[in-house]
Amino acid sequence: MQGGLLKEPMPQNGWIKLHRIILNWQWINDPNVFLVFTRLLLKANHEDRNWRGIVVKRGDVITGRIQLAKEIGISIQSVRTSLTKLKSTSEITIKTTNKYSVISINNYNSYQQNNQQTNKPSTSNQPATNHKQEDKEYKEDKNIVLIHKYKTFNDLLQIEEKDIAEIIAIYGVTKPFIFSCIDDIRNWLDKKGYSGKRGEPWKNYLSGLKGWVKRDAIERIDHAKTNNTKRGIDASNI
Repeated sequence: MQGGLLKEPMPQNGWIKLHRIILNWQWINDPNVFLVFTRLLLKANHEDRNWRGIVVKRGDVITGRIQLAKEIGISIQSVRTSLTKLKSTSEITIKTTNKYSVISINNYNSYQQNNQQTNKPSTSNQPATNHKQEDKEYKEDKNIVLIHKYKTFNDLLQIEEKDIAEIIAIYGVTKPFIFSCIDDIRNWLDKKGYSGKRGEPWKNYLSGLKGWVKRDAIERIDHAKTNNTKRGIDASNI
């Protein structure tokens, strides 16, 4: 990305959603990537806008590496590396010109659905936080991101690479280990008679797979500790 500071077509008020599900995001422990991505969320248009003869769509940001580096307070190289990582996991796409770049946040509608509420101060008769409503919204947004892709076991057979990468990052296992767990799930489903005869055991098969991977990794490590002269094994080598 080229150019210096830009007067960008970005909203100056309102708010964005940042739900707790982001704690499971594969880049959550990379501070620079997290800073860049949240900055892009804050700067992204929540509706289509005209700018210098072009339409900047909802979820898009007009910016550059120099601009982001100055705003966030990190080096230009750190911004470049962070954007490369975000592109590698399909969080963003980038269209570059000789003056600026248009960064599109993929799945923006899932992150920021119905971002039309007004910011009204709470009164003494209105609690500042409604935990039941908050939990309901969190579960609904979680469903939007995950459940629609993995409603059945057949969906799990088409698991996306970015979801595989997330499981590897969280649990430190290998890709073959993950697919061995998928085979174990298939055998368990057949044994329990779920193949079209009963309701699905999970609403979200990706969450079911994560729990299965975690359990199997722990069991194999414990088994190795009790049946091996070594002090234990790393699940990433399984």
